[in-house]
Amino acid sequence: MRKRIFAVAALTLATLSSTTSVQTASAAGPTYWMFSDGTSDCLTEYSTGVIRLANCTGGTAQQWNWINSDWNSPYRLLKNRWTGDCLVAPQNYWEDIKSGSCDDWTSRQWSIDSSTATPIASAQGGYVEETPGSDHVRLSINWNAAWWKTQMS
Repeated sequence: MRKRIFAVAALTLATLSSTTSVQTASAAGPTYWMFSDGTSDCLTEYSTGVIRLANCTGGTAQQWNWINSDWNSPYRLLKNRWTGDCLVAPQNYWEDIKSGSCDDWTSRQWSIDSSTATPIASAQGGYVEETPGSDHVRLSINWNAAWWKTQMS
C-alpha cells in the first residue's frame, strides 16, 4: 500500500513538474527594443516623463515595447519598460516628445519601416528627431534627419 501511494505521489509530482515547465516555456514575454541615434546615445525616458538621448546602457529606461493599436494598424504604441508610460507626440512640430498614459490615441501611435535603421513616424504626422546640439528629442517634419538604429534588448 505504501509503495502504491509513493508511486502515485511520485507520478503526480512528475506530471506537475513537466506541466509547469511546459507552461513556463510557452509563456514568452514581450520583446523590448532600443533606439540609438547612430552614436552611443539611446532614446531614454526619465521619471518626470521627459524623453532625452542618453548614453546607451541597456537599462529599462531605454527599453521600449511595441503595443498594437486597437484601431489604427499599422501604428503601435511604444511603451517604456521602466515607467510603463508610452511615447507621446506633441501638438506642434519642433516641440519635445514626452511620455504619458498608454491610451490608444493618435498622438501615442508610431510606426517603423525596418528592423535595422528607420525613421520612427507618428500617426499624426512627423518623425522622432534629435534636436541638433542637444540631448532633446522632438517631433520633426524632416524625414532625412530622423533615422534610428534599432536593436532588441
